Amino acid sequence: MTAGGHIPAAAPDAMRPTAAPDKAGTPGAPGARQGRGMRLGRVGRPLDVAAAALALLQCAGLAGLLPPTIPSPAAILRALQQDYPLLAGHTAATLEAAAVGFAAALAVGLVLMAIVAFVPPLESLVYNAALILHTLPLLVLAPILVIWFGLGMEARIIISALAAYYAILMGALHGLRASPRSAGELMRLLSASRMQVFRKVTLPYALPALFAGVKIGATGAVLGAVIAEWTGAERGLGVMMAYSLFSFQVPRVWLTMFTMMVVAVAVYALVQAAERRLLRWARPAGGEPA
Repeated sequence: MTAGGHIPAAAPDAMRPTAAPDKAGTPGAPGARQGRGMRLGRVGRPLDVAAAALALLQCAGLAGLLPPTIPSPAAILRALQQDYPLLAGHTAATLEAAAVGFAAALAVGLVLMAIVAFVPPLESLVYNAALILHTLPLLVLAPILVIWFGLGMEARIIISALAAYYAILMGALHGLRASPRSAGELMRLLSASRMQVFRKVTLPYALPALFAGVKIGATGAVLGAVIAEWTGAERGLGVMMAYSLFSFQVPRVWLTMFTMMVVAVAVYALVQAAERRLLRWARPAGGEPA
């Protein structure tokens, strides 16, 4: 206070608390380099193992040690060069059925999640119904759906959705229990509506568990589409594998199998990338998911 009784105005910059710089978030900081190195190490080690296994298989093939049912990597590459247009067409058909089935399963899972969030007594009914439906073997159900709907997309989409919905729904139901009760009570004390509590508290806390189920469901949708194609379809990786198997084209069978694996891993990676982009708040300072 000055002699005249006036309180001098404090400088805004001097009074404002300054946050410590996030060294781990800067591109050239040691923490960022360490995080990138850890991620590259996790990716590099499986790739090294796969490269070593392929090299061993190729050497065994050149030495004539492989049985007729296991082709060498070179034979699989030759099959890829010869059958690439055919493989691309069948892969596109499988991806189409898997994408639509996964979207349907995700929509059903989110709707049931919202119903359970607003009407908690229905959780037991939803869980038991989902469990009973999940116990139905897809290999038995797929031919019945093919008889009902024919060789078109409908049966493949339904089987793909059935293969994906359970993991998505279980992740959603588990995520509903993740929000702290104190946060919901605070929102209600602030006169928030049930929809506001769901949007601001329940859903954000449920997203990590939901994405865990979505990642599993995405790969399940691909496998479900292939199962449906095995039982009856005009195009798809399952059809290509069945024809190759019955005609004893062993390299093509393995090529189709590896293509299925690559597609499933790619779908998983896409969902994981979406999770990392949407759930930045769930990461610690090192940049890795919590």
